[in-house]
Amino acid sequence: MRNLSIENVKDVVTYPDKEMKINRPGRHGGKVRAFEKTVDGVTLKVVAEIKGSECWLMTAYELS
Repeated sequence: MRNLSIENVKDVVTYPDKEMKINRPGRHGGKVRAFEKTVDGVTLKVVAEIKGSECWLMTAYELS
């Protein structure tokens, strides 16, 4: 879990290698998305709600 820092989580959401739509509304009226990016050989996955320029993180974890 050493790659799971707030800086890396922000980077995954801002510059993802892969972005997927999740077919459900968010609590704030935005769209829920899943983002993936490889950082230092480890793939990080972040699920967040996006509405305009606002972002609410829901979960983040490393994929093995």
